[in-house]
Amino acid sequence: MSSLETIIIDEHLRALKMPGLRGTYQPLARQAAEAGWTFEVYLKEVLEAELRSRDEHMIAKRLKEAKFPEMKSLEQIEWKLMEGVSRQKIAELATCSYLDEAADIIIAGPIGTGNYVKLSLM
Repeated sequence: MSSLETIIIDEHLRALKMPGLRGTYQPLARQAAEAGWTFEVYLKEVLEAELRSRDEHMIAKRLKEAKFPEMKSLEQIEWKLMEGVSRQKIAELATCSYLDEAADIIIAGPIGTGNYVKLSLM
């Protein structure tokens, strides 16, 4: 692909507000050429890349807008300080299997005993 074509495609993607495609269409085009994809398969792959990019952007935006006090992961929990909190139960909740089961869960406890655990599971 010529540099002029690349510039035009990038401008079109910018105008169409499709930033996810700007970084992925060329590597996918090379992969499509090497693997002999049909146009429809290539189109499906680039559209899926754009959808993934939009989902990732929306998640990042919502996390920023939520203004959580501080983002921590479950690996950062100081379990020695978390009396009465079951490490096994937290690990089980982290799998999110309760979503598939449509089960309700309630996470409660005294003030100052691990609100970031609740945020980690979100």
